[in-house]
Amino acid sequence: MNNSQRYRIVAMGEKSPKMLSEITNDLFGFGCEIENISSLRLGHSFVVVLMVETPMSGHRIEKFLQPLIQKYALRLHVDLCTRKKYKFVKSDAFIRIRGKYTPGVKAFVIKKLTDAGLDIHGLESDIYEKDGQDLFISNIKGEAKETIEMLSSVSDTLRQNGLDMTIARDWKLLA
Repeated sequence: MNNSQRYRIVAMGEKSPKMLSEITNDLFGFGCEIENISSLRLGHSFVVVLMVETPMSGHRIEKFLQPLIQKYALRLHVDLCTRKKYKFVKSDAFIRIRGKYTPGVKAFVIKKLTDAGLDIHGLESDIYEKDGQDLFISNIKGEAKETIEMLSSVSDTLRQNGLDMTIARDWKLLA
């Protein structure tokens, strides 16, 4: 796109089945080329993060999206991106961690994995109850800066803290 700018758009609100579709369709109809999109559920909230390229200003994007903002009671943030386009890096380490939930377990797991050389690209975690006990599960993907074997060294430390770790080079191997 000539004379275009790149913007990061973050929309937050309660989950609604058509919200994501309507946001992307409206942005495309407004002349925005969607470069990247991520969406996630955080408790009862839903967050959509988009990188778009468009000749329009960020202010005009916000104004254009006002009907959707009101319809879905969204909080919207649009900001100009001045960095160069992101170069995609393929994840080569896929990790699933399960165990008893304790306060601070998520920060503990992240620190141990990053200290072992994992550049985290994606992380999903949840806490659930089973048989009266709070359990923790986390699916993590990233790039092993050293080797995948270096990440395996974290397994013993996690096991000592009541967590089981499965590591693979492909998500399919974790199923």
